[in-house]
Amino acid sequence: MSNTLYIVDTFSLIFQVFHAVAEMTGPQGQPTNAVFGFTRDLMNLRRYPQLTHLICALDSSGPGARNDIYPEYKANRSETPVDLVPQIPMVIEVIEGFNVPAISHEKWEADDVIATLTRQAVEQGFDVCIVTSDKDIRQLLGPHVTMYNVRKDTIFDEAALRDAWGIRPDQVVDFQSLTGDSVDNVPGVPLVGPKKASALLERFGTLDEVLAHPDEAPGPKLRENLKTFADQARLSRELVRLNQQLPIEFNAELAAITEPNRDRLLELFTEYGFRRFADEMREPAVSVES
Repeated sequence: MSNTLYIVDTFSLIFQVFHAVAEMTGPQGQPTNAVFGFTRDLMNLRRYPQLTHLICALDSSGPGARNDIYPEYKANRSETPVDLVPQIPMVIEVIEGFNVPAISHEKWEADDVIATLTRQAVEQGFDVCIVTSDKDIRQLLGPHVTMYNVRKDTIFDEAALRDAWGIRPDQVVDFQSLTGDSVDNVPGVPLVGPKKASALLERFGTLDEVLAHPDEAPGPKLRENLKTFADQARLSRELVRLNQQLPIEFNAELAAITEPNRDRLLELFTEYGFRRFADEMREPAVSVES
């Protein structure tokens, strides 16, 4: 059985559970629903028999490298909900309590941390499962790389990508450069949606080839847009392409699943009012005494 590394897109999962779990408050009146949901998912992940190693990837704070290229990048993102803000450091404390590495890198996003660690882990012979539903991660898919959606309990792989977008993983960056991404405010090429992007890449193979043959595209408006917005498509490519060469290192020993710091987690779960989770942290002591 090969080693399998799971990499959690931490903030993506935090936002998911914040909106999926009903409002909760701890004994001190602090909001705790996101912490509860994240903790539950992390504890469940650790029980997966195929999982041997685990890492949580985090975004760095403040403007990033992509904002240097395109100041409007993610400019349409709304502010973090007030009740979620204080829960983020609480989640990180839980991650640390489970002795799971929490890795970020200044000016880069969690996706870039994931891309770099995935490349390194595969080179070391690992299978990698990335816990996210972020479409940017699809560019990393391969024979040893899959994505896992916790909410839906589904795996997304190369075959699923072909079914969804009609392309290969090596075409994902070019596909998104053409379609753009309204969530991240990546401009793309106007009037090019998923079906047109897929058809163009099926015919020409790459973004560069699409832009080199605009007059061969179907329809006068599409031909005009491929000429007018060629540089915008190239800019979009720089925004969506993940950095796989960050100066960070995948340390298999540190990422290996180990016994959590039960005393610390018991303290945290008691503080947050998570009685069931707190009881689980007491179980080893109870079994030893009996």
